[in-house]
Amino acid sequence: MSMTVPNAPEPATGEQGEMWRQRRPLACAECRRVRLRCDRKIPCSTCTKHGCPDLCPTGTLSPGQGSRIVLTDRSKLQDKVDAMRDRIAQLQHAVAILKDGPDAASPSSSSHYSGTTQSEADSQVQDTLKSQCGTLIDGDHSEFIGPHASSCFYISNTAVMPVRRWLDSEWSCLHEASNILPVRMRERNYKCFARYLPGLRGAQAIAKAYLDMSWMFGHAAASADEVSVLLQRVYDGWSGATSMSRLSQVKPHEVAQFLMVMAIGTTFGGEDVPPEVQAQSRTYYDLASLILSVDSVTAHPTIEGVRALLLMSWYISFFDDSISASSSYVLNGLQARLCYALGLHKDDSTWDLTDAERQVRRGLFWDVVCWDNWIAEAVGRPPTFSIFHLEAELPDDQDRVLDGNGKWHESYTMWVRGFTKRCLVKVTNQAFGTAKVSHGTVMQLDRMLREYPVSDILRLKNIGVPDANVPLVLAMQRTIVLLLTNKTLLLLHRTFFALAIMECPEDPLKSQYSQSVLAAFRSAIYITTSARALYEQHPTTIRLWFMWNATFMSTVIFSAIVIKCPESTLAPAAWQELDRVYTLFERLAPQSRSIARVLPNLTRMRNSAQAVRTDRPGAQRCDSMPPGESLDDLELAFMLGRARLVNEPGPAPVPLKRSRPPSPVHACSYDSDKDSDADSVMHEAGNLRQAWLDFTRQIAV
Repeated sequence: MSMTVPNAPEPATGEQGEMWRQRRPLACAECRRVRLRCDRKIPCSTCTKHGCPDLCPTGTLSPGQGSRIVLTDRSKLQDKVDAMRDRIAQLQHAVAILKDGPDAASPSSSSHYSGTTQSEADSQVQDTLKSQCGTLIDGDHSEFIGPHASSCFYISNTAVMPVRRWLDSEWSCLHEASNILPVRMRERNYKCFARYLPGLRGAQAIAKAYLDMSWMFGHAAASADEVSVLLQRVYDGWSGATSMSRLSQVKPHEVAQFLMVMAIGTTFGGEDVPPEVQAQSRTYYDLASLILSVDSVTAHPTIEGVRALLLMSWYISFFDDSISASSSYVLNGLQARLCYALGLHKDDSTWDLTDAERQVRRGLFWDVVCWDNWIAEAVGRPPTFSIFHLEAELPDDQDRVLDGNGKWHESYTMWVRGFTKRCLVKVTNQAFGTAKVSHGTVMQLDRMLREYPVSDILRLKNIGVPDANVPLVLAMQRTIVLLLTNKTLLLLHRTFFALAIMECPEDPLKSQYSQSVLAAFRSAIYITTSARALYEQHPTTIRLWFMWNATFMSTVIFSAIVIKCPESTLAPAAWQELDRVYTLFERLAPQSRSIARVLPNLTRMRNSAQAVRTDRPGAQRCDSMPPGESLDDLELAFMLGRARLVNEPGPAPVPLKRSRPPSPVHACSYDSDKDSDADSVMHEAGNLRQAWLDFTRQIAV
């Protein structure tokens, strides 16, 4: 609010005041402006009623547009400010008493808070809020209790309370016996698992195969040093019956983590691991699941347990199965709850942890968040983690690369974590949420994704051109960086791309959403060309399901352009790329069930696109179109993200048959000193209860 206040003389007294009163006008300046009668008092009743007594008699308010502007009394505002400042000081003093104890209630402390400046008060409030980050219970049973938890949680964890015996049966004595002699019980429990492991030399070969691919899973799951420690602990612990002290150091969750290293190593082992051992990767996965049940990961969450679950989620996703991604998504929910239980999502700088512990916690947490968002994008479901609950800092980049010019480059693992924290989490929570997103918001997120920096060592310069001089790992890292960015962009623009081709089928580039059309088409081209080039250079990448998932999603964009907008300038390039991907998928289908599963849909899309191109005026009739049904409009809309309800009858119930589990991995593949006719794990698990009963009876005697 602006006002015009002339330089008015101060009220005079005596003879000068009397002369001024005689010469003063019949009304004050404000009354003359609004043409109201003035009682010639200072201040007059009109100015007092309008809330501007300070302007009377010579000042005026700026004319308002349709409404009267009221000037609030400055002294009243100042009184309110002073009262609020005093109230803030009192609240800060009360917080200090709660934080520091009764000693903080001294008069000197009160005077200190009363004399605090506003900036110092804000700083103290921020420090106080920062300290209220919750409680972390460190130790064998680590647990995090948030600042908003019920008071009973704090009481139960700070006071020693008698435990009520819920089970009054023969199993209660087993529980007590396991607490008295945990080492002997653990040895008895592990015997049925130990015989299924390979020998030490075989385990080392499998671990090497795992480490060659560990960059993809994140080093926080199991680094080279941790794998070496696991090998030493597990095989020293099971080397003989006299190694009781070493056996007590092997935790069940560490064993589960080690078994998942074996499972992934046999899956990606290649030539270093024999085929008969590769077939046992699922056995290692099943054993890891059983061990996580021996020491329940939900009742006793640990860092090692979260690592094992992360590796299990990765392993499930690489199953050549239609439900692998969905199963991995469900398992991510359990990982997220355990991360919350351990406080991995909080800023750990306020806790008395070593730097190594902080790096482990941060790295593991962001690896879990990365994989959670990847799977959420793949299955089109909400991510488990919310952006409002993520407070953990990123770990240090311990794998950064120094080039010949003395310049440091960000590592692949650090780039993925940073991209997830600063971009992917925002997109999945904002653009893929329940609220409708405007096209302007989509373009802002698009700019954020494109402007996120990529180091030179991770940038794919010649997209679609194979480079034989680039190692396999670096080529895969560059391609995944490109895929992750462009797949997110494609999903971000897909809705407005569909609106554009429905709004302007003649030329979607004339639509108001033309930017989304170009962005989706460009991202689809980048995905398909880079995926084809990577496979031609390294055929082993056929197992990267997320790469082929993004490739198939890109073919939907191409087919939509060719079928719905055949006269568009983008149609020829879209058809050419669609045909190339179809040719590649047709060649790879016998080697991959995942590709074979989507090939019928891709064939129908190509048939429809080719039929549209053939029916165009002046186009030559093509008789070599492969047989098959064409794609209807509803299916194409469904692939573009439109709502659809599919009522599919369930399969007929199949009677369960009891079958003997697959034979264990015989150590003769590497070592010949192990029993080759050991009983199965399930058989041992079935007799475990009776064995424990016999064991406790011997102790009682």
